[in-house]
Amino acid sequence: MKKWIWGIVIVVIVAVFGGWMYASHSNGTQAYASQLSDGKTALQDSNYSKAKDNFQAAVDKKPNSKEANALLNQTQHFIDGNTQMKDKQFKNAKKSYSAVKNEKNGSNVMVKRAEAKVKTTDEVIKNDGLFKKIYKEAVRQHNDKKYDASNQTLQGILTAHMINQSYYSDIKKQAKDLKKSNDKALKKMNTSEKKASAMDAQQSPEVTQAVNQVGSTQAAVKANAQNPNSAVAAVKKQNPQATAQTDPNSLNVYTNPGEYANRFVDPNTGQDQNTSNSSNMTNGANSGSQTTTNPNDYNANNDPYNVYTNPGEYSNRFN
Repeated sequence: MKKWIWGIVIVVIVAVFGGWMYASHSNGTQAYASQLSDGKTALQDSNYSKAKDNFQAAVDKKPNSKEANALLNQTQHFIDGNTQMKDKQFKNAKKSYSAVKNEKNGSNVMVKRAEAKVKTTDEVIKNDGLFKKIYKEAVRQHNDKKYDASNQTLQGILTAHMINQSYYSDIKKQAKDLKKSNDKALKKMNTSEKKASAMDAQQSPEVTQAVNQVGSTQAAVKANAQNPNSAVAAVKKQNPQATAQTDPNSLNVYTNPGEYANRFVDPNTGQDQNTSNSSNMTNGANSGSQTTTNPNDYNANNDPYNVYTNPGEYSNRFN
């Protein structure tokens, strides 16, 4: 074949290949721009799942694009944060939303939304901690057989203006269950026992502050100190120096477990009046199985909130 024919063949091949390459590049660029645009529109509409898919497609077309990668990262972190909030992983959610804020070359719209979410998570984390503090005090009062006082403390949770938000559904359920257990115990008490159960000299001032911070609407839950029948008022009336002389930690199950346990020993007979006495323990051991208790079916010998009969459950509530 003559050289000029070979030359023509080569020129045709180069032209065809070059045209294909140009068309492919042009189509890829257009597809990238289209996916990026669609992703931004989806973000504006808060359709984060669709936005993520669009940005992923844009990155696939143009892996080195700083903008596409930044938008993809922002969207993924924002989705993670929303999921973590639903799962009540509030601290992890804050980290995810903060990552959205800190992403460079991304969307300003997403930065503003993430900033708002961080403020929300900060508020939820604070309130969650306050509710747990109130609940912990109510459980302590229940174990001290101060059932009425425990119910008053629980009102700090149940009457809080934000308690019906989904973030706090777990602590709300726990508070309701404990109140039912308190109510069951109160029904079995006589009038004097009920009155005594409303008195709690160990009421923590920190709980009063927590109740006020979560915006409880019940005046009666403000540490019982404002209640003329409260233990604090009664102790002060009988002996003004008693409160000052009493160490608030001396009867605390956490700081002084030995002293706490000794409170159940009858000083006259020396008999242990603790609900987890040896017979109960023996019965439990001989049964060969662990009994699951219902908070609605109160029984002093099988109390799901009692630190002695169910120490594992008691301690796990505050982890």
